[in-house]
Amino acid sequence: MPAQAIIFDLDGTLVDTIPDIAASINTVLRKEGLRTHEPEAYRSMVGWGLREAVRRAVCASLTKADGDRHIDDTLFADMAKAAHAAYAAAPADRSAVYPGIHKLVEELSGAGVPLSILSNKPDDLVQPIVKALFPEGLFTVVRGRLPDAPAKPDPASTVALLGGLGVTPSAAMFVGDSEIDMETALKAGCLPVGVAWGFRDALVVQQAGAAYMMDSVPALRVFLLERTKHDWTTHKGGTDDTQ
Repeated sequence: MPAQAIIFDLDGTLVDTIPDIAASINTVLRKEGLRTHEPEAYRSMVGWGLREAVRRAVCASLTKADGDRHIDDTLFADMAKAAHAAYAAAPADRSAVYPGIHKLVEELSGAGVPLSILSNKPDDLVQPIVKALFPEGLFTVVRGRLPDAPAKPDPASTVALLGGLGVTPSAAMFVGDSEIDMETALKAGCLPVGVAWGFRDALVVQQAGAAYMMDSVPALRVFLLERTKHDWTTHKGGTDDTQ
């Protein structure tokens, strides 16, 4: 049975957002007199949402800093809020879509395959990033983390998204670059598809439960097109023209 929907993670799967994440958090660390981190260091800090990335960056700075400076809950909350504001001011200035991804999603969307994005990044950051980097109309649903919704790997947001599309989780694929995405897919009942070009080592993603690992965007393209072969014109109420 062809897959009826594809959910993509955003950061590290479709877009390299590390430069903008690093810039926003480093701005706050610098303001507080804490040591900043090279963009590469943030690859292991992201995936759980911006607030958690800030926490990990602060902890790493304190570990390296001289002395025993303590960041209390109030100061941390202020730092997380400031990082969010800095990110929102320039959400996609340094980020870039991975080579071949535009062609991939445009081809799938053009074939009528329902595509969605589900990220742990706050929704008010996800929306402008996707708007800046992708043509309008490629994705049926674009959703970041909402205040009243649990973050991945909790499957609730995935199940709710698919429910809105009228698709059962077992008929959907979840494509991501991290152990968080694979755990989300497994908990929701989707087919977990890992990619090797993102923020995590491919072995980490594979060991987290990826049913398939894609080493390149062209390989992912072939895999997804094969797995979604379907008469989408009839699905959408069009003419009977099997692709």
